[in-house]
Amino acid sequence: MASITCSMLVRSARFFHTTPSFRAPPIWLFTQTGTFVVAFSARAAREVWKRLPEARKVKIKASLKRQRKYFYGAGSLFLAGGGVYYFTHLEFVPLTKRYRFMMYSRDDRCQLLKQEMGTVGPDNALNLKTLNFIGDHKVLPASHQYYTNIVFPLVRQIVTHNSWCEGITDIDWRITIVDNPESKNIASLPTGDIIIYSGMLNACHNIDEASLMLSHEMAHIILNHAAEDSSYSHLVSMLKLVCIAAIWFFIPSVLVSFFTHVVFNKTKILSSYYFRRKREIEADQVGLLLASKACFNPERAIKLWKHLPKSDVSALSDTVKEYFRVHPCNERRFMILQSLLPQAEELHSSGQCESQIKKEMEAFSASFAKLIKRNIIYTNKFGSHF
Repeated sequence: MASITCSMLVRSARFFHTTPSFRAPPIWLFTQTGTFVVAFSARAAREVWKRLPEARKVKIKASLKRQRKYFYGAGSLFLAGGGVYYFTHLEFVPLTKRYRFMMYSRDDRCQLLKQEMGTVGPDNALNLKTLNFIGDHKVLPASHQYYTNIVFPLVRQIVTHNSWCEGITDIDWRITIVDNPESKNIASLPTGDIIIYSGMLNACHNIDEASLMLSHEMAHIILNHAAEDSSYSHLVSMLKLVCIAAIWFFIPSVLVSFFTHVVFNKTKILSSYYFRRKREIEADQVGLLLASKACFNPERAIKLWKHLPKSDVSALSDTVKEYFRVHPCNERRFMILQSLLPQAEELHSSGQCESQIKKEMEAFSASFAKLIKRNIIYTNKFGSHF
């Protein structure tokens, strides 16, 4: 059965990255250092080729032509092996009914998760690695009403009503609330840790919006998006080495090779943004279904994306700006979730949310509104939480 606890900071720890990540396998080290080695080697090979006498070049080309069937055979075996590796590492995601490439087996993921759990103390506390994300802001104590009156009941209700969702009850959910009313931010780790800035809670107009915010991060963890991101990154990095070798060997000018290399890298980054945005949308969709199944009002919940401030106020259109961002624009997220409302409302009215629960939800919502209003007024007057 899942447990829900407060993560307080302890003083013996290593730091972690704000983006959820897994320990990298050896191939990661190879692809990172290999980029420079491959580029240098390809350019060196080109220089050696240029210095060869023409007669020697003709002999080498003739020899390669005679043995081309062996090269074709080796290339075919390599492509076949790569194809077998890719298709044998496809994993079906039942929640969204799609296949994805996953470099890590379930056993590997369990082992990696245990390593990540090394960042959590014996008393279920996040250690000082979190300061990379938290900075100089203090963490609210476990007795704070944001834990007891809002977040713990929310997570508990989402977990209890979604036992059908594979893995949700096996995760030990740990919550950290950072005292920073100015920041509207929230993040999750594959270990089940969710780190929330108090400003994000203050930005929610009602309990339904708060449920969508939390269920979105819970969906990232349930769907193993951190492992999927890592798998995608490693796969692309291996393919990238082949392209870099071709760039530095076949393009005559060093300057043009360098420029092409830079453009290729930027294209790779933008393509990774595209897949990251797809996973954000997937977490939005699954999160809405989790919140709806837990008796939260989906129509009210999705309005969160209508009033959250934009992170970018440049003159570019949202469609253009989205290509350069990891997260989709708020308007697009709202429209996608709006199209999912019929399914969400069907879950919401599936019979599990009987009148007694509805009464409890009304009381919960009223308590949330009162607490948030009281806290915002206090913060505006005194600059800190009560």
